[in-house]
Amino acid sequence: MAITKTKTIQRVSVYPAVDSTAASSTNSGNRTVNVSYEFKFTDSSDSDLPGTTHSTKTIFRYDSDGNATNISGEDAFVQSVCNLAWS
Repeated sequence: MAITKTKTIQRVSVYPAVDSTAASSTNSGNRTVNVSYEFKFTDSSDSDLPGTTHSTKTIFRYDSDGNATNISGEDAFVQSVCNLAWS
């Protein structure tokens, strides 16, 4: 049997802009989104599984080049939260 990985969103947090006087075209002037995930690995033929691990990801409004962050690869819920936070 193959190992199966399941990714679950545990928490999405939105933090206020770090500088309320900063331009809205900067990360400092925008909210930040933090996503916590749980990854579960299962395999019915492996007695050491299931196993879980956790990860967090911080999503900024702009990338290091100043372009809008591409969130198309994120879960639809995370995309919705980002779009609301940055609108």
